[in-house]
Amino acid sequence: MPMPRWWGRIHGRVAGTRAVLTHVGRSSGMPYRTPVGAHPVEGGYLVRGPGSDWVRNVVAAGRAQLAVDGEDVDLTAPRVVGEAEACAALGVKALRVAGFVRMDVAR
Repeated sequence: MPMPRWWGRIHGRVAGTRAVLTHVGRSSGMPYRTPVGAHPVEGGYLVRGPGSDWVRNVVAAGRAQLAVDGEDVDLTAPRVVGEAEACAALGVKALRVAGFVRMDVAR
């Protein structure tokens, strides 16, 4: 069963590193800032959130910026990954979460 949207707001505060994702709206072109829980992984970040508008915006744009620990990080190649890939990236056995977005740090 999918988690309700309010859980994502609470989860973003308590899981992962508190961060703010800056992205551009697909239709409006307007910039948006979304608080997220970001997990650093090799070469990038893993963020929970498939099904959210910000995910569709970031995937459509192909990039975003993450403000984490007082630093702005440019991210590219956003892609939705399942629990198995997220577990492997985080080095855990189970997360009980259906999907994540993985993004690479721009070089």
